Amino acid sequence: MSIVFDLERANQLSLLPDKDLVDLCPLIESYQVTKSQISLNP
Repeated sequence: MSIVFDLERANQLSLLPDKDLVDLCPLIESYQVTKSQISLNP
């Protein structure tokens, strides 16, 4: 599952300007953790 999340994150980051990466990285990390928890607890 983690591979899918990494690909999603890479796809999102590649579409964003560099200045937005600093602000969005923590948000993407939080989203990744939340999504992992949801997938583990259907």
